[in-house]
Amino acid sequence: INNINWFQADILDLSELKNSYDIIECSGVLHHMKDPKKGFNELEKKLKSFGFMKLGLYAKHFRDGRLKKIRKKAKNENYTTDLNSIRKLRDFIKKTDDEDIKVIGNINDFYSSSNFRDLVLHVHESNFTIPELKNMCRIGKDYTFLGWEFPREMFNRVVATYLSNFPEDIKRDNLDNWNKFEENNPDLFAAMYQFWLQKK
Repeated sequence: INNINWFQADILDLSELKNSYDIIECSGVLHHMKDPKKGFNELEKKLKSFGFMKLGLYAKHFRDGRLKKIRKKAKNENYTTDLNSIRKLRDFIKKTDDEDIKVIGNINDFYSSSNFRDLVLHVHESNFTIPELKNMCRIGKDYTFLGWEFPREMFNRVVATYLSNFPEDIKRDNLDNWNKFEENNPDLFAAMYQFWLQKK
C-alpha cells in the first residue's frame, strides 16, 4: 500500500498540513485535551465540504455516574497508574460486594491495563452529554448527525429497544430522543459515544 502517509502531530498544529480530507476519524483523543472544542475546530478545518467525521468521546452519564465510587476510592487510597496499583484495584473490583463497583468488571476495558487506566485512573478527561455534543459539533447547523456505532453484540438490542420507545424516529437520528433514552439507560455509552457526522 503506497497511498498512506503517517504523521506525528499535535491536533492544534494541523494548520501546518496543506491537505484537506474526505474522512476524518478521531476517537478517544478530544476528551483528553484541555479544550476539546478547540481540538474539534482544528479537525473540521481539514474536512472537506460534505466530508465525514467519526468521533469517539466519553459519556458523562456513565463516567460521572457508574465510575464515581471507584474513582473516589482510588483517589482517597492513593492508587497510581503503575501496573501493581492497577492489578490491586482490579482485584478489589472483582471481590467487592458493591454492585455499583462490581459491574465495572463486565466492561471490556477492565481486562487491559492501559484501557483500565483510561477507564478509572486517567489524569485528565472531559465528559459529555448528548446536548453538549450537539452544541460543540454544531449538529443541525454545520453538521448532520448520521448515527451511533455500537459494539456488534449490543447493536440489535439497542436499536430494537430504542425504536420501541421512539417508533417515529425510523432513521434513529433524533438526538433529543437519544438524550432521553440515555438518561434511562446510563450505561448505554460505557464504551464512549462513537458517532458519525457529515459536514454541510
